[in-house]
Amino acid sequence: MKPQRMRMTHELVSAYGMVDKMDILRAKRATGEQMTRFHTDEYVHFLQNVTPETCDKLSSHGTRFLVGDDNPAWDGLFEFCSLSAGGSIEAAQRLTSGAADIAINWAGGLHHAKKREASGFCYINDIVLAILELLRFYPRVLYIDIDCHHGDGVEEAFYTTDRVMTCSFHKFGEYFPGTGTQDDRGRGRGRGYAVNVPLKDGITDETYRSVFEPVIYKINEVFKPCAIVLQCGADSLAGDKLGCFNITMQGHANCVRFVRKLGIPFMMVGGGGYTVKNVARTWTYETACALGIQDEIDPNMPWNEYFEWFGPRYRLEVVRNNMEDLNVKDGSLDKVREVALQHISELRPAPSVGLKDVPRESIGEHLGFSAQQMYTDETDEKLAQNMRLVYSLQDSSTSDDEDDAVTDSDDESLSDRRALRNSRRIRSGKARMSIMTNQLINVPRLEEDGHGYWDYGLGHIPEPATVPAKHMKRRFFQSSARWDDLLRRVTLANEGVGMPKVFVADIMANGGRSGEHDLSDPEEMDIDDEEATPEQTSLCTMSDHSIVKEQPGRITPPSVEVAEASAQQQETLRARTRRWGRKFTTKDGWFGDYNYVWLCTPTLPFSIGGKKKRTMPPFFPLESDLPLLLALACGLQHALAMLAGLITPPIIFASALSLDSETSAYMISASLIGCGILSLVQMSRIHLFKNYHLGTGLISVVGTSFATLSTANAIFDAMYADGTCASTTASDGTVTREPCPDAYGMVLGTSIICSFLEIFMSFVSPRVLQRIFPPLVTGTVILMIGASLIGSSGIPNWGGGSNDCAGRPTSGIFELCPTIYAPRPLPWGSPEFIGIGFLSFVAIILTELFGSPFLKNISIIVGLAVGCIVAGACGYIDGSSITTAPAITFLWVHRFKIRVYPPAILPMLAVYVSLAMEAIGDITASAEVSRVPVDGEDFDSRIQGGVLSDGIGGFLSALFTVTPLSIFAQNNGVIAITRCANRTAGRFCCMFLILFGVLGKISGVFLAIPDPVLGGVTTFLFASVAVSGIRVLSYIEFTRRNRFVLAAALSFGIGDLLVPAIFTHLFDGVNHPNKGLQGFMDSITIVLSTPFLVAGIVAAVLNLILPQEDKEDDESSTSDMLDIEASHLEKEKAM
Repeated sequence: MKPQRMRMTHELVSAYGMVDKMDILRAKRATGEQMTRFHTDEYVHFLQNVTPETCDKLSSHGTRFLVGDDNPAWDGLFEFCSLSAGGSIEAAQRLTSGAADIAINWAGGLHHAKKREASGFCYINDIVLAILELLRFYPRVLYIDIDCHHGDGVEEAFYTTDRVMTCSFHKFGEYFPGTGTQDDRGRGRGRGYAVNVPLKDGITDETYRSVFEPVIYKINEVFKPCAIVLQCGADSLAGDKLGCFNITMQGHANCVRFVRKLGIPFMMVGGGGYTVKNVARTWTYETACALGIQDEIDPNMPWNEYFEWFGPRYRLEVVRNNMEDLNVKDGSLDKVREVALQHISELRPAPSVGLKDVPRESIGEHLGFSAQQMYTDETDEKLAQNMRLVYSLQDSSTSDDEDDAVTDSDDESLSDRRALRNSRRIRSGKARMSIMTNQLINVPRLEEDGHGYWDYGLGHIPEPATVPAKHMKRRFFQSSARWDDLLRRVTLANEGVGMPKVFVADIMANGGRSGEHDLSDPEEMDIDDEEATPEQTSLCTMSDHSIVKEQPGRITPPSVEVAEASAQQQETLRARTRRWGRKFTTKDGWFGDYNYVWLCTPTLPFSIGGKKKRTMPPFFPLESDLPLLLALACGLQHALAMLAGLITPPIIFASALSLDSETSAYMISASLIGCGILSLVQMSRIHLFKNYHLGTGLISVVGTSFATLSTANAIFDAMYADGTCASTTASDGTVTREPCPDAYGMVLGTSIICSFLEIFMSFVSPRVLQRIFPPLVTGTVILMIGASLIGSSGIPNWGGGSNDCAGRPTSGIFELCPTIYAPRPLPWGSPEFIGIGFLSFVAIILTELFGSPFLKNISIIVGLAVGCIVAGACGYIDGSSITTAPAITFLWVHRFKIRVYPPAILPMLAVYVSLAMEAIGDITASAEVSRVPVDGEDFDSRIQGGVLSDGIGGFLSALFTVTPLSIFAQNNGVIAITRCANRTAGRFCCMFLILFGVLGKISGVFLAIPDPVLGGVTTFLFASVAVSGIRVLSYIEFTRRNRFVLAAALSFGIGDLLVPAIFTHLFDGVNHPNKGLQGFMDSITIVLSTPFLVAGIVAAVLNLILPQEDKEDDESSTSDMLDIEASHLEKEKAM
């Protein structure tokens, strides 16, 4: 473990010329304050002061901090720890800043160090400190340990969290540290996120690879880490003095190569390794693997300062020996691999975490505890000043009295007597294992005194009531300042003493005084000045009898930003008016500091003068203060992004029912107005009772569901077939549908009664719903919705129209498309129609390639605009719909007879189940891009509120003469690109939608869009829906069972899609059914004739009845695939 290993490695790396291929940094030393991010203050303070001479005294004769003979104190101990930890922290910062994809610190990897003590030659756990740094930017981090010893210190640090997965491949048995069984899987939220692969002596490259690659591959598939930390302990090499594996340098480095191929940012740290020359060889070769130049490395070593150490062969190699591989001999490795893969498969996929802004400074730096001088602005200084005051208000019940003052004095004899007294008051404690001897040692523990209270896991912690006050040590930063939920202010807690509440804000505004209580009364001072350090000047406490210690000078009152949260709660109407007045009358209120140039800058195919880094705008969370112009711009983007999806369903409904242009224009206006109103409800998150809400509180806009569109078309077909709607048959057999507005009213009425199903589902736990309808089911449904809409609407419109002209009749008004009365009618499928649609399609692609962020968000509208311009110039646009459309319109200008169509009840119930599942997925996506938590009670309440709002929206939308509305997912892309999740922008979006709907001429313009233009655009739109379904399916594990369920569901779905009439004559053999039975049979026919409904039902039923099976066959096939790929790569290398 001597630092000479790193020096030899660096010399070899330099000799091979790898220094020029990477950045070499001299990392800053880690400060004591940085180390306390994981380790305790007392332990770090001990390391700063311990020497070989004082070790026995400071560690209470080896009973705390440095336990056993494995962790000796030596001169320069803290200096080495600061260098090692500083290197790992700097490596993590290089990854988080994007300055590097791979970072290496061979001086790190000290994975045994615990929070309160050293272990196994490890004093400061640099790995934990590095992972904590990574977690500030990455939601999930994977830690992989290939040291021969179990990485117990890192596993213990993250044992209860699901944000870090630890995976250790180690020797298990009578071997240090004696932990790491496969039953050690974590606890609480971290259950399952600690993966241990215990191995036996003599494991070789092949067997190690057979377990390493499948396990890491599976972890990457399920956990989806954003960053990886790889501990490359070299004591797992063959011939190591303390190791017992038989792995060569190539086998060890294969782990690095495999992790590198994952394409995830990762950092490599050192670790164990007690045959120094082999350690240097391996870390040098693994550095080359990280650079991707391992094939260019000459196995014959170049000359270097330590050349004689590598004799007699002087080659870059570590060869295996003749050890017997016990893992293969008894067949235990297969069982270990099987259990590990099974445990990983049981985890829920990719836990998420809400993102927050990373503070510029730590609390310690704010309080002045860091020795480094760092730049701070005025706000930082004010915040630091206020925090010093709050933290100086300590509870004196934990303060030291006069006895402590005597104990802490300079009287050496008293100190010696106290240490001797402590050493006698011991009894048997927790056992530790030695890394050198692998033998257990009993560590005594202290009790009933100051050291006993701070025995750091070596003994029990006495109850506070049983420990005298003089033996209680002050806990750092245990302030008596508390947040009062009722008063919405920070107060000083004085329970049981009959004193009034003291407000911290008043103290700060009064220069550190609390009105009638003078905090600087010299008679009430009760603090040990001998203990105080310059950084902790004037730390004060509050006892049951007094408020103590003098305060600093007059302090500037806290800024508005510090108290913003509480100020908003108590904001008066007058203050709110002033704030809005400033927003409307100042430049900052209108424009802010947003980068509008970025929003409108196109993406050019080339750039002059090389690449120029584009500055991203700041992120605006839900309730941040948003400039008016930005709110308008983002609101308009949201409205335009969803516009095509809102106008398409009513246009298709009107076309399917042959409605006149006036009614069709009204349906478009009603859809826009209804979406605007109900989107406001969805964004509001109105509290109902207990933890139930109405709405998500996010920018969750709603629109006409495409699931409703697909089902309604099947319902309309059934109505025309059973005579509910009239149709005529020409002499040549061409069937022409008559206008049937009553059919639309029947769909609305049926929707009203079926909406109560989704309202009921909103009160069921989201986790229960997800178990019943997993991604296997919802992905299949979404895929089939998109595919069926492409075939029934998108492509037919592209060819000229989806009405009866698609059949190319030889007579009648539909002989030409869209009708013979159009300005320039042509037969369906004419090249002119296909060319206009293709032009709109290409416009979408070009906008995505070269458009600005603003245009990319509205690429569908750009495609419509380009197609309409060309179509209008060529005379294909009929302007009669614009002429007949009213200038101003609103809801209920046209009304429909609300009735229930019994055969549509079952299909509509299935539609609402589908809407609930879509809502859960869309709300999760909205929460992620809005940087709010996607787990926990708050998130569950957002899911509940969103589904409830969806159900109530289905009820109200029918009253608005609009088919069921559901949450749209298109707007999540707008949030991600503009970095604006503020609900003010969402409210402006609703305003624009209502405005577009009220202005009736706009609906006339939309209705005048030629069918080929609409078809070219909606084909892309519906294909995006299908791709969303494929994306959902990608989350599942394609086991044999899941493949079987998916194949069965798609058999019905795709078959129904390709041959729509297959179930039409299913009940023709039933003679003279009564009205109820006929309605039931029609309902079944509609379900079976709707691809996404029949596929979803088959998938849901099979998913519930088919048992989960062992994945041994799939895991074996995965392992075989990896072995085949590796064999293929080796053959290529040999060639």
